[in-house]
Amino acid sequence: MKYPSILGRVVKALLVAIGLALSLVPIASAQPSSSTAAGSVVIQENYDSLSTYFSDEELTALDEISSDAEIRHLVSAIENPESVLQVEEGNGGFTIQQNGCTYSPDSWGRANFKPSCDRHDICYSPSSSTNRLDCDIRFRADLKAECGRAYGSGVQAGACRGVADVYYGTVRKLGSGFYKGSGLNN
Repeated sequence: MKYPSILGRVVKALLVAIGLALSLVPIASAQPSSSTAAGSVVIQENYDSLSTYFSDEELTALDEISSDAEIRHLVSAIENPESVLQVEEGNGGFTIQQNGCTYSPDSWGRANFKPSCDRHDICYSPSSSTNRLDCDIRFRADLKAECGRAYGSGVQAGACRGVADVYYGTVRKLGSGFYKGSGLNN
């Protein structure tokens, strides 16, 4: 029996939910500071949403390591929670399979998140006896290790680790309904 790969759905839903909640919080600086590199048009157009997760320095690095499509996907997940829920409605049965990060990017710049997402899918599957919290902690460690492998240290690695933290926060917030393992659903 197959169950859905929840990681992408969970990540996208949490990104969107967090983005909606954070959009209600006043931000001290609504525009990039003059010391911030101009960055891509996509980052400039979406600065308010992105700056809730990334410093100006990390936004510059995010611009360097991300395609415009990846940044648009991230912004969409932050700003549009309803779209995630509509995609998931009418799905019928759920299947957990090793299919990467589903609706979230399998890679971010040079960081390949797909193997980490696949391992997380397996950890959430009925054949797993690992507790959900342990699955999620291992997932975050895998993502951050991949950021280190891809970028070493520095601002680009920090921007990548910020994306990893968002993925982790998403599965912690929304993953309980998708966990099918025999361990604790904690």
